[in-house]
Amino acid sequence: MEPHPLDESIAATLREVDELASRDRAGQAYAEVQARMGYLHTLLQCLERELAGLRQDVVSASAETLWRQTVDDVRAKEPDCLRAPAAALMAGNLDLLRLVEYTSASIALVQERRSVLRRMHSPESET
Repeated sequence: MEPHPLDESIAATLREVDELASRDRAGQAYAEVQARMGYLHTLLQCLERELAGLRQDVVSASAETLWRQTVDDVRAKEPDCLRAPAAALMAGNLDLLRLVEYTSASIALVQERRSVLRRMHSPESET
């Protein structure tokens, strides 16, 4: 076995350490993107459930009007990056914050509208 000069061995070891560090950074970045995606996905599922609940609560013409207005309001505020969120998820930048803000605000809006519908059709309001 022919021994390698010390400088070659050290250079090879440093290259290996650099490669391992690069893989570690890539793994951490992947985990961060996965966490962002999971969080946004959870918010979008919540919005979907709230919208489905609002739709089920519609029992009258006035409620149908409120439903249509809510859908229009949610769509009007939709950020462009919602249709293709990958860049925002990867970067974790202002676009991601806009997505989270939009989704959270939309959930709150739909919940508020559901509350209005419940009050409109509660037994106390019919007496």
